[in-house]
This record gives sequence, structure tokens and C-alpha cells, in this order.
Amino acid sequence: MNISESTETVVREPQLASSDPCAKGDQMFCPHMGIEGNASQRFHIEQLTLLRKRLKVAGLLLASGFLAFLIRAYFLGDHPHLKVVTDDILWWSCHIVTGILIAITAFVTFSRWTPCWSLRWSEIIMFGLPGVFFAFDQATMACTCSAEENMKIAAAYPFSSVIPWIILMQVYGVFIPSGKTRGGFVIAIFAIIPIVTAMLTSVYSSAVSDVLYSEGGLSSMVLIMCLSAATSAYGAFRFGRFRREAFDARSVGVYSLKKKLGQGGMGEVFLAEHKLLKRPCAIKLIRPEFAGEKRALERFESEVQAAAGMTHPNSIEIYDYGHTDDGTFYYAMEYLPGLSLQQIVQKYGPLSASRTAYLLAQVCDALEEAHAKGLIHRDIKPGNIFAAERGGRYDIAKLLDYGLVKSTASNSTADMELTAVGSVIGSPLFGAPESLVGEGSGPQSDLYSLGATAFYLLSARTVFPESNILKAVFAHVNLPPDPISEIADVPDDLAAVVMQALSKKPEERFASAREMGLALRNCECYNDWNYMIAEAWWEEVENFQERAAVETQTEAGEVTVQMPSPVPVG
Repeated sequence: MNISESTETVVREPQLASSDPCAKGDQMFCPHMGIEGNASQRFHIEQLTLLRKRLKVAGLLLASGFLAFLIRAYFLGDHPHLKVVTDDILWWSCHIVTGILIAITAFVTFSRWTPCWSLRWSEIIMFGLPGVFFAFDQATMACTCSAEENMKIAAAYPFSSVIPWIILMQVYGVFIPSGKTRGGFVIAIFAIIPIVTAMLTSVYSSAVSDVLYSEGGLSSMVLIMCLSAATSAYGAFRFGRFRREAFDARSVGVYSLKKKLGQGGMGEVFLAEHKLLKRPCAIKLIRPEFAGEKRALERFESEVQAAAGMTHPNSIEIYDYGHTDDGTFYYAMEYLPGLSLQQIVQKYGPLSASRTAYLLAQVCDALEEAHAKGLIHRDIKPGNIFAAERGGRYDIAKLLDYGLVKSTASNSTADMELTAVGSVIGSPLFGAPESLVGEGSGPQSDLYSLGATAFYLLSARTVFPESNILKAVFAHVNLPPDPISEIADVPDDLAAVVMQALSKKPEERFASAREMGLALRNCECYNDWNYMIAEAWWEEVENFQERAAVETQTEAGEVTVQMPSPVPVG
């Protein structure tokens, strides 16, 4: 099964994810990944890990609070229910709650295996047990003390009885990741229990009854608990949203985004890593400003489908593609250690004739496959050709960015509309005359662009060094190029290949990419460069082993129009 055949299982409609760590996500199959959950499921797995961490902190906080008040009672004994002589049940229940909280916190902290159900039960005990204690203390507070203390307790009852519940709500809202429904339900329970308990207590205590009903204590409790519950619920919701947004910002499918590498054509490129395989790759996303354009999305999908069909080792390999939960289209491609040819020229000057022939002959091989499948690249330039290390071999040419690819089998209006997105077809500095004026593109158009690329690699300047796009287009269409041999020290046979590729008329260029590749390999200088010489160059000049990898794996913008001509390297 190739990648394009698995579209139905990988590409899904956007869906709103729950924040509940124990919710189950769908599963999908990808030929490069096997069975794997969707992004929502992976978010829930991350939430589950977060739940464990937060339970540790919440348990430590609650246990420390109970322990602190227990120690305080030992020394001060100012609370009527923390005196041994007054209420043994409440006194020992405080010890039991403290001990259980410490035990639960230790279990969550040190247990090697904590499935979702055990974490949820830990959560219930961690917050439910203090809740039971607070309700019991609140109910008996005004019923088991002397008449004098009863009046004092009743006067402060509406406020003193809600403080523990407010703390419990805040701790839950801040620390426990949960969905809106679950979180709202738990916080609502915390808000209702003290009010119901107060009403039940008033049945047995006339002093409390007078404060609640005659002095407005009950309405005060209701307002306080409603405001506290709303604040806690909103805080929990916002924290959940922030966590989700942070997760989405660094995750696409089964890939974790590391850093932005660049952008070009229709997309942005990020360094990423497969979460299971730990394999580095490059992720390309549709650019945000095109997110709302249906035709742009269709173009982006056509790019990945075209690239996914390429099997030649000199074409970029596509690992996977699909949609994120918010509908963003993406695809994952191989991550190439090395530099684009544009970067090499900008950093080290023009390439030698032998290295130019060696690299561009490989590009011809990649184009041969594309043209055989009826695909025209239409955006060949130094920034879209990569000199990479693959399998221990250096200067492996990789043809990138099929963002402007066109099928020669399609001349429909829809195809022309897709082409219109982005306005300019290819780069005006490297485009074929017929492509730049909209007369159509064919295999020879790519060969012209490859000739213009060779011209740049050998001389460190474009064929027509114009700073104005319209002037560059006019020059490509109407003016003859300067002979490359007059600008750089290039062997006659290679110069002839370059100039033939730059012929104005398509029929005067090479008949095919294979023919141009053979012409490059027949150049006398071709055998003066190989992967072993390339390895020595990368080790000495680029210090390759210490490089993290490619700095930019997409077009780095238009090339500098006028550049100095330092001594050729390589």
C-alpha cells in the first residue's frame, strides 16, 4: 500500500477533543506507523501523565494542610473539635484523613504502574475524603459544643464553614486536568454540599438557624459558593484550553514539532520527530494565510500526492500525510542532513564544474521519473535541490518542493485555477520563457530551469541578474544569455550542455531529462567528483558531523541577484 492509497484512514474531518485524560480516541492505520491513535488520543495520554503529576502536588498540598492544622491543634488546642476531651471521633478522623492523604500521595508518587482507573480512584479519595471530613465537621460544629461557644460558632458559621470548601474547589480546579462536564460537575458538588449541610445543621441548632435565615447567612453562603465555583470552573476550563493549545502547537499527528525551519511555496516547514520511532523528519504545513482558501488546500494536497508518487532516491521521500484535529493539512518527509545548493553557493561561492555535473546529473534522474509519470516540477532552482548525506554517502542530490507540480495529462479549468493560486509560476529568475508568459510547461521547461540552476552554481549569479521581476521575465523571454564560459572557468563540453538547456525554444533543448543526464555524465569533468571526495569536502569545509542537520529544508526565498565571484569550492 502506498501513501496515497491510505488517505481514507489518515485524513479525517476535524473534531473537537475532550480534555478528559481517560477519554478514548479513535485509531487509524498508516503504512509507515501501523496502528496508532489520533491526535486527541495522544493528547489524552499526555493528560494522563499530567494527571499523575498533578495528583502528586495536590495530594502533597492537602496532606500538608491537614498535617499543619493537626500539629497546630496539638500545641494550641483552640478549636473545640480538636480537643481530645470534646470529640474523640472528629479528632481521630482528622488523623485518619491525614494518614490516608499521605498514603495516596505516596502511592501516586512511587507506584510504577498507575492506569487511568487507579488515578481516578486516587483523585476521588484525595478530594472526597476531605470533603466528607469538612461536611462532618461543619454539621457537628455547632451541635457538640457549649452554649457559649455555640453562639460564637453560629455567628461565624456562614463564612467559616465555606472556607475549606473554597480551598478544595481551587485546588481541584487548578491542579486536576478534566473535561468541562466532569470538572464542572465535581466543582458544583463542592459548592452544593456546604449549603445543604448548613441547612441540615440549622434543624438541630437554633443559633445557626437564626444566623442562616434571619440574618441572611444562607444567602451569603450561596453567593460566596456560586462565585467561587464559577471562578474555579472557569480557571479549570482555561487551564485545559491552554494545555490543549500548547499540545497542538508542538504536535502534528504522531509527530512532535521541534522548531521552524523555513517556508516556501504554499507551506511552512518544521523540524519534527516521530513520537514512537524517534525518527527525525520535516513536517510541512499549509501556511496560515492560505488556511481559508479551498483552492490553496487543493494545491497543497496535489503537492503531497505528486511527491508521494516519486520513488526515485533523488526525490524527497514522503512518510505520511493527513489533517490535524483543527483541519490543518500536513505531510511528513525525510529530514535531510546537508545544505541546499543555494546555501552552498551563498556560503562558499560557485561550485566546481565536476561537482555541478555530478549533482545535476542526479537531478536529471529524478526528473526522468517525474516526466515519465506526466509530472512537470515547474519550480526547479538551487533552493529546491539539496546536497544531502544519505546512508553514509555525501552529495546525494534531492529534488524538493513539488508545490507547483503539474500533470501533463490535465488541461482542465480546475487545474488552471489551482495554478493561479500563488500568481507567479515558479521563480522568475530560473523559469523557462514559455512558463513565465503562461504558454504552458513541458519537460523541456524543467530542463531550462535546470540549465539556469547550473549557470548559477558555476558562476554564483543568475542568467539574467535583474533586480526587477518584470525585467527578469522579459530577459528570459527575449534576450540571449551570456555564454557561461565568458563568466566562469567552465570546460567547453559542460558549457555546451548548460547553454543548450538555456535555449529559448523548447525543441532546441534536450529531448528528455535522460538525454541531459547522459550529456552531463559524458562531460570530461564528471569523473573528477564522487561521494568520497564529497565526504572529504563536508568534513573539512562544513564540519558535517557537528551539524545538527539541515538549517532549511525548503526554499529559502529568491536568490541574491548579484553576488561576488569567489574562488570555486569543491
